[in-house]
Amino acid sequence: MISGCDARERLQDSLRPSSPHERYARSLHEAGLDSTALGRQWSASAIVWDAAPLVTLPFRETGYFAADIPRAASARIQVRRGQRVVAEVQTQGSLPHEIFIDLFRVSLDSLDAPERVASAADGVMRLDFESNQDTEFILRIQPELLRGIGYTLNVFTEPVLAFPVSGKDGRAIQSRFGADRDAGRRLHKGIDIFAPRGTPALASVSGRVSVGTNNLGGKVVFLRDDRRNLNLYYAHLDTQLVTTGDHANAGDTLGLVGNTGNARRTPPHLHFGIYSRGEGAIDPYSFLVIPLAPVPAVTADTSFIGSLARISARRTTLSRLPGARSTEADTLLRHTVFRVVAATERWYRVTLPDDRSGFVAAASTERLRATIRFHSVRGTTTVRDRPNPAAAVTTVITGNARLPVLGTFENYLLVEDARGGRGWIAGGP
Repeated sequence: MISGCDARERLQDSLRPSSPHERYARSLHEAGLDSTALGRQWSASAIVWDAAPLVTLPFRETGYFAADIPRAASARIQVRRGQRVVAEVQTQGSLPHEIFIDLFRVSLDSLDAPERVASAADGVMRLDFESNQDTEFILRIQPELLRGIGYTLNVFTEPVLAFPVSGKDGRAIQSRFGADRDAGRRLHKGIDIFAPRGTPALASVSGRVSVGTNNLGGKVVFLRDDRRNLNLYYAHLDTQLVTTGDHANAGDTLGLVGNTGNARRTPPHLHFGIYSRGEGAIDPYSFLVIPLAPVPAVTADTSFIGSLARISARRTTLSRLPGARSTEADTLLRHTVFRVVAATERWYRVTLPDDRSGFVAAASTERLRATIRFHSVRGTTTVRDRPNPAAAVTTVITGNARLPVLGTFENYLLVEDARGGRGWIAGGP
């Protein structure tokens, strides 16, 4: 019988935050910091489900988390079954444990919030997670409150199984899963990896083996992957080098490539299949093949990151995603001001003064160094910290003045006063 004390302890355990990010959020609450303006901003910025852009893997982003502007960086990624998604973060100007990495699975029901499926451990700047289905994830990285941190994020995928033919890779696959066989009477239930006769066929994982022969596969070996509840099938072997009941370690030679069975009239190759009880044959391709595309370099000028900038072209597109083919989110006119928060390839991730975000081409961006024109004011002029009539007043200018204009946003001008301070006044564009 469970005592009342035991029941309370179990309830407390079930309510205890289970990731470094959740534990940190709890510590902010216990310290009363979650009710401050910055604390509320930090909590709100962690809800990234709608803002996360869909990116193509591999993906690299270099950015900056300003200490006084709580923010999280996010990306929506598509991962195939049999792939391991890896996210690595390098930080500058801070200790590694001050940033959190979390991965969320997107719900099939759009009304449900994404489910957290993995988190990097305290002090670890790498997260990896193996997907057991084709699905979308949202990756989020966020620093502790009041931490100014520069970062570089790399996201890519890796196959979960080792390639089963010695010295070969995905380029040796010449027949894919689902291809027609016997004039369309059946479908190919694996992949064919071509290699010279006698090439070692290797264990892709550690597990128990069984051997046999059949009319289609000739000399075959089955390798049991208990971790994933899968059976790996090696067929058309010239020679079997294991016996039923043996335990093979990943990388051990199970047999030699040949063309036995119904492959006698084709060049030597390994037919490799994956089977799951109750499901049947599974496409092995994503389990084995490393994507050939390298992680793209960031070619945009990273010295813009963390600072205000403006559009230099006559007009440009605020895109939902980084890339020339992205869906347009809005059109930005020349001299529109924004903050550059990150860079990926030749694109900047930006935040507009009204908190909208997106991507702009780095080639359409310039610094706020040169004055674009002068604006004359008379009487009393209110200068605010944001282009919004409800924003805080930073100063009030009385009398006549001729103010340098550095940029615009909607019907506001970003101006500089005689002391070099910047702020927004009504009167644009």
